[in-house]
Amino acid sequence: MSVPLMPQPSIYLDTLASGQDAGDNGVPAPGPSAGTGALTRRNVLALASAVALGAAGCSPAKAPATAKSLDKVTYMTAFGTFGRESYVYVADRKGFFRDAGIEVTIVGGTGQAANVEGLAAGRHQFLSQDSSLVLTVMSKGVKDVRVIGAIHQRTLIAIMALKSAGITQPQDLRNKTLATGGAPPRDMFPAYARLAGFDPSSTKWLMTAPQQVPQLLAAGRVDAVGQFLSGRPLIEAAVQGREIVVFPYGDYLKDLIGNVLVTNTDMIKNKPDLVRRFAGALLKGLAYSLANLEEAGRIMNQAVTTTPAAVAAGELGAMKPYVSIGGSVVGALERSQMSATIALLESVGTIAAGSLTTEQVVDFDFVPRS
Repeated sequence: MSVPLMPQPSIYLDTLASGQDAGDNGVPAPGPSAGTGALTRRNVLALASAVALGAAGCSPAKAPATAKSLDKVTYMTAFGTFGRESYVYVADRKGFFRDAGIEVTIVGGTGQAANVEGLAAGRHQFLSQDSSLVLTVMSKGVKDVRVIGAIHQRTLIAIMALKSAGITQPQDLRNKTLATGGAPPRDMFPAYARLAGFDPSSTKWLMTAPQQVPQLLAAGRVDAVGQFLSGRPLIEAAVQGREIVVFPYGDYLKDLIGNVLVTNTDMIKNKPDLVRRFAGALLKGLAYSLANLEEAGRIMNQAVTTTPAAVAAGELGAMKPYVSIGGSVVGALERSQMSATIALLESVGTIAAGSLTTEQVVDFDFVPRS
């Protein structure tokens, strides 16, 4: 079983008082599967309310709380317990999961293939992970996972360096040593470098623990680091006011989706209602966090005391433009987007041509509709 990188947040043990639509506060719940006709608990509650209104001609009284055990699941973050992962802690602390009838254990991921492999094996039931890593692992034979929503509409992968080191353009990364804690910045670097006009083979990569990446750059032990754009506040805090330069991979890899929400096929087959409830609650937490940055930062700091509230708020703010582009619904993902991402990864040699199709990767019955 995956071991949390940081202390886990408190787990809600309250009984569920009444159903709450995961789409409240502007976050539509994932749409139902085509052909689904079974009455869900939410349908039953809505029907009962309608009957009461018709009989009494007035607003129904709030139904008394009924004891119900919560569905227990484990969620893995993409990469440690940094501020960019705050939204799952917000969904937990604000009671969004509890209201959806779910008790969540949160564990810190490593940004490595093991995140996806563990999901397929059932060691955790939900995962937020960079699309390039998910697709790379799937193309190599791990087929029992499905994307059910987009956390970021565009990739946030980037290179960050101290301006004082003389790195002012991507070509200056030649013959330099870079550090990262997760696989995507390293694995997508050859494609980025070639499109940026230089040979990536002279660049050396150092893989390290996620928490060590900012300190390595600050101490001058590496020339640059692979980092998500949302991690810029963390890097700036580590280098204590020194100016940094940022090279987003998205400048060249324009069709690459960012993090996606993933579950396994066993959950989809056997517990589809739980999948919908979880996705709705998580995306509600994401939308709430982006609308309430300072509160989300405080909640993150309470859950993971090593993550400063201001840094967490800053990371969420940095990723906000990538979550909803052009007014798209939080979590929405179009077939054309995933098809373009697959085609891009094939074109740069990250995955073998024909190894994946969009329908093999995404279960659109669970994706929020834009």
